Amino acid sequence: MVDFLHIRTLSFVTSFLAIVTFILMLNFYYKRKTYQGFKCWTISFLFISIGFLLLGLRDFIPAFLSIVIANSLIIISVILIIQGLIIFCTAKKSIIVDIISFIFFIVPFSYFMFLNNLAIRIILVSLFLAFFFLRAAVIVKINLKRVLEKVDNILFLTFVIIGLWFFCRAILKIFQYPDNISNLMNEGIITQFTFIIYDFYLVFIFAGFIIVNTQRIEKDLKESQKEVKLLTDFLPICANCKKIRDDKGFWTQVEKYISDRSKIKFSHGLCPECLAKLYPELTK
Repeated sequence: MVDFLHIRTLSFVTSFLAIVTFILMLNFYYKRKTYQGFKCWTISFLFISIGFLLLGLRDFIPAFLSIVIANSLIIISVILIIQGLIIFCTAKKSIIVDIISFIFFIVPFSYFMFLNNLAIRIILVSLFLAFFFLRAAVIVKINLKRVLEKVDNILFLTFVIIGLWFFCRAILKIFQYPDNISNLMNEGIITQFTFIIYDFYLVFIFAGFIIVNTQRIEKDLKESQKEVKLLTDFLPICANCKKIRDDKGFWTQVEKYISDRSKIKFSHGLCPECLAKLYPELTK
């Protein structure tokens, strides 16, 4: 086995790449305008780094840390990404599905750790990662267009590709079951390739998060410019009914004209002069 493709080496490389992306995300978070959900994405890279570091320390630290905690952190990192996407798109938290799914993962996974059954653990991790990645892809496809004018496909395609890869990995492992491998470090080319794919995944989602955040900034800037234009333009207004003529030549109420072109909302009341004119009995 080539040394640079050894599972331990690949684990450390992935951990290093994750911590670098975490630092870059953290720098972006503090120096640029970001939106709700970006913090979850940033923390997810830290969890990935710690998870793969613990995986690489297999045989040097307690098995519970290098197996259960390590894989749990990797799973939780994807959950954080999902929650970040939901918050970014809707500003609401929806974590029940992910918590229940994680419980369904961690209980049997811990059980098979004590049975020292590596194959079943790989199948479980692969299936749950496939589920979470494809769930993230669905959220991106359905919800991201709510906050962006034009949705870049980099995140969607990245989540779909890696989700399908982990699903295929689980199927391959099922067909190989049972095998005589009991240590992750002795796994073959499929596991090695999985680590390499995960490295590309980190790069692409990092780029994707920066892109969607920047696109949202640009969208907000355009909306602000429209509001400024609205407030600085000369508006043709009827001298009698006070309706405004729009660009298409239609006359609309002042409230509707402004509301359609800005985030301004109107509440209606009566000024003292109109109140006295319309309801004189109330002013006596």
